[in-house]
Amino acid sequence: MAEYEAAVEANSSYFRAHYQLAKSYLAESNYKSGLDQLQQTIQLEPGFEPAYADWRLVIDTWKKLPDRQKTYKPRARTLAADYKIWGDTFAQAGNPDEASDRYCKAANLDSRYKNLCPDHHL
Repeated sequence: MAEYEAAVEANSSYFRAHYQLAKSYLAESNYKSGLDQLQQTIQLEPGFEPAYADWRLVIDTWKKLPDRQKTYKPRARTLAADYKIWGDTFAQAGNPDEASDRYCKAANLDSRYKNLCPDHHL
């Protein structure tokens, strides 16, 4: 893990270093630090789908732990909410086409997000 921490420190804008550090934290069941690094990965590279998949896996794994092992409580989200957040990330990164695609996926899963997707995509 030290090498990934050093890589992040040496080049904090390199998303793969954050992703590998996240994987290291998660391998040690350090969910909070792992999720923090996944979030950094997503902010730096919004299109990096493995980070989103790992985020969902961490949340699902955490839910299955006995209460005595839960030292961190990640915010519960649905897949639709994940797509909405992913869309927000693309929108902030200046990629409206990818943002629209993610918003429409969110709208297809949850009608609360229908205002984010143009009608022709549903």
